[in-house]
Amino acid sequence: MNKNIGKKSVSRKPSKWERIDHTLVSMKENHLFRTMKTIESAQSAHIMIDGRDYVLMASNDYLDIANHPHVRDAVFQASSVYGFGSGGSRLTTGNTVLHDALERKISSYKETEAAIVFNTGYVANLATISALVHRGDTIFSDELNHASIIDGCRLSKAKIVTYAHNDMNDLRKKIQENPFEFGIVISDAVFSMDGDILNLPEFLDICEEYQLFSMVDEAHSTGVIGETGHGIREYWNEKRHVDILMGTQVEEDGDYLVDEKDKQVVLTAQGVKEVEQFFHIDNFSDADNIDIQHNMIMALRAHALMFK
Repeated sequence: MNKNIGKKSVSRKPSKWERIDHTLVSMKENHLFRTMKTIESAQSAHIMIDGRDYVLMASNDYLDIANHPHVRDAVFQASSVYGFGSGGSRLTTGNTVLHDALERKISSYKETEAAIVFNTGYVANLATISALVHRGDTIFSDELNHASIIDGCRLSKAKIVTYAHNDMNDLRKKIQENPFEFGIVISDAVFSMDGDILNLPEFLDICEEYQLFSMVDEAHSTGVIGETGHGIREYWNEKRHVDILMGTQVEEDGDYLVDEKDKQVVLTAQGVKEVEQFFHIDNFSDADNIDIQHNMIMALRAHALMFK
């Protein structure tokens, strides 16, 4: 008698790795599999990989700041006074006089009351958007906004309404079609792919009319547009403040973040000569040695570059 009669057949369960292996094979076949290149030298115009010299054309360090002698010297001096590493988050043990001094200079540069430094522009967008809007709120977002803005919108769980690229008529239409209790309008200042510029005056008009927060990502505008490189407001000669400004550290060497009426959280910096002017020391009281504090600020900015 067959002992297997009446017994259920046992099928082999696929290995948990099979789908991953199949995905990797598919990526390689479609030339989508990416690998990391190990750089053996400083981040600069020329780098070494596997002992060979290459011209680096893919870095965000456009102005070759990361390996500038002034920045390297500042890092050395900062390390000799403060060591390396914060030892914790800024809310616990990681906030130093360097952070405070840098942020005061940044807020002065952007003509705001306050500033806060984040380690990357991506984190700045995620943190800001998800902190300001939540489930039940509404976000009106330009259809060509940067991926970090899109991720921040999704993380917030708010309702996301996309409007046609830089089209203020469509923005107004979408606002009218989507009633809200609390909302925000988000746009890049200079759009990274097309290079066109936000119509800031009309953008602010609409936000004021409908009592929406305004948020502008200046990753590609500070240091680039405006008579002195101050960005989107200077470009349009716009005296009104954007509620929330944000940018990235290395794109044109400038990051900045949030403005609530006159309280703007900003993160920014400029190229080498502009950095020296930007960080001109006036009357700091947090350190006895002003030269050292100047170098500390430069070093802090250098760390932000390294960890982008």
